[in-house]
Amino acid sequence: MGGVIHLVPDRVTRPFINRFGFQDIEVSKFLVDCIQSCEAQNKLLIDIGANQGIQTLQIVNLLGSSPLLDIICIEPHDKFFQMLKKNL
Repeated sequence: MGGVIHLVPDRVTRPFINRFGFQDIEVSKFLVDCIQSCEAQNKLLIDIGANQGIQTLQIVNLLGSSPLLDIICIEPHDKFFQMLKKNL
């Protein structure tokens, strides 16, 4: 059985947005710790409002050769979605 972590932007992620409007690496480290501590063999990360995929790229880079992780990125804005496809 797996767990679900839902981050409410105003309470969790908002304090980690730096002055340039980007997510701080600490959010990525927190999510990586959660992913690595999960005992499920098949893990799924869903990035809703992925923008250009920066957060997901940070997570993938921090995980390195960790256990399998399936990733679904959702971005409705066409311009950002095109950049997301190039990045990931």
